[in-house]
Amino acid sequence: MSEARVNSTAYPIQRKEAASPLLHESIKDEIKWRRQFLSVLELPSIMDAVADEQAFSDLLHYAIENRLIRQSALAEKIKYANSQIGRWAAGKASPPLVVRRVVIEEIRGLLSESLTKRQKLVS
Repeated sequence: MSEARVNSTAYPIQRKEAASPLLHESIKDEIKWRRQFLSVLELPSIMDAVADEQAFSDLLHYAIENRLIRQSALAEKIKYANSQIGRWAAGKASPPLVVRRVVIEEIRGLLSESLTKRQKLVS
């Protein structure tokens, strides 16, 4: 019985140690994707691109679908309903151009925050 107890307690520790490098690689991949997306959002031409309703919808959908940002966090930042953000991402509705520009700025901010947090996890 004591052998079973030793084995059952050792297994989670071994599993945790084995998962640690995988977790770091996953976070590093996430950081890479977030940086790439953020670099696109920092292009001067991005504001012209989001003037097109479909381009804005695609960009927002991509950011939410790939979990680069949380839809609820964006909704909270710009003071819109979460469901409204979902409608914009799905292309069912489109906000005015002024709001689209604010959304892009907030996405940049959220991405920067999440990058900082994830980089601390890897360091």
